[in-house]
Amino acid sequence: MTSLNPRRWHAGVWALSAQWLSVLVTAAISLALSVWLARRMEPSGFGRYAYLLNLATLLALAQDAGLRTLVLREQVSPSPALKSFEAVLPGLARGHLLVTTLLLVGGCLALIPFGADLALPAAVWCFAAVSLSQLVSVQLKAAGQWQREGRWQAGARMSSALAIIFGVLLFGPEPGIVFGAWGIGLMLAYAVLGQDVRDRTRWPPPAPLYHAAAGFLWIDLATCLYRRSDIVILQRMADPAEIGQYAAAYRLFDGVLLLAMPLALFFFRRLRKTRDHAAAARRLLRRSLFTAGAAGLGLALGGAWLGPWLIEFLFGPAYQSAGSLLGWLFAAFVFVLPNYVLTQAAIALDRARCYAWGAGLAAVTNLALNLLLVPQHGARGAATAVIATEAMLCAALCIGLFGRHKPERPRIPSR
Repeated sequence: MTSLNPRRWHAGVWALSAQWLSVLVTAAISLALSVWLARRMEPSGFGRYAYLLNLATLLALAQDAGLRTLVLREQVSPSPALKSFEAVLPGLARGHLLVTTLLLVGGCLALIPFGADLALPAAVWCFAAVSLSQLVSVQLKAAGQWQREGRWQAGARMSSALAIIFGVLLFGPEPGIVFGAWGIGLMLAYAVLGQDVRDRTRWPPPAPLYHAAAGFLWIDLATCLYRRSDIVILQRMADPAEIGQYAAAYRLFDGVLLLAMPLALFFFRRLRKTRDHAAAARRLLRRSLFTAGAAGLGLALGGAWLGPWLIEFLFGPAYQSAGSLLGWLFAAFVFVLPNYVLTQAAIALDRARCYAWGAGLAAVTNLALNLLLVPQHGARGAATAVIATEAMLCAALCIGLFGRHKPERPRIPSR
């Protein structure tokens, strides 16, 4: 066994520190912005904004088509079958994003006379800018430029936040204003900070790339369904003010998920690089799972204890009932953080098929539970569905990754 290289260890610490610092800045800005918007919009208005946000997130799957994850995987360590596309893959992803955005915006505008929300086209445009920002991030992460990627994250979030603040102060706290300003802020950041990652837009991506990205698209679709469909269902079955309460609690839940992302991506890159060394990969996976489980239990206990106080302190007395919902959502971290490790392991070890099956099962479970529980229990039913869904995904991933069956190639390290 080779000894640990101190230089590489220090480089890893600095890279992870840069990522965490940028995520802390991003999370702090996002949380402050969410609190400010929630207070200005009141629960019913914030519920409408959260509904459009989640609906646009679902539509953004077509804008991404799994190509962003494919760019990350192939630029970290290219697959032999796709090596010829490595240099042009980011430009092809940009071409797909441009064409699908135009089609989606046109479709949303055509649906407005039939009752579609006036702010939906602005939300679609906003998520086109978000997808472009995420594509820049994965290119920098794949290249190992962690410090620069951290600066990009913080700069893009700061630019979009300032644009949203100016837009709301000038034109009012309407969702369409928020989404339009958000997109403009991200595009300004791209123009200023993304000079050398502006790959030439290419169209159309060849069929082999769509075929290779299809599994990632399915995973993203299933994940988005079980993470975002709850508010869409609540919109049809619950009072707007209750949706706003749930949205406030979920914003804090999302903020903690954002803080965990640097560790997950750092783990993915290390595991992808060591996937041919079974013993090292096995040790890394076990340590990461243990750490994630312990952190998830701590978050669950902290949410139950501090949730009501934290919600009232941040969002104000109007969101008091969101405190108990936060405790329910934080209980899901017992499974959510280990799932981060397991999903990154599945992608890094070319076991995306078991991830796709697990995510699909989780999506069906979540939709069924929301449809069953939300009519009777409202937002608390949606929070219960989150816990059950994450537990189902954790079980499915463990069976898929470690169960006794013929594995895909390349093989996951045996236990």
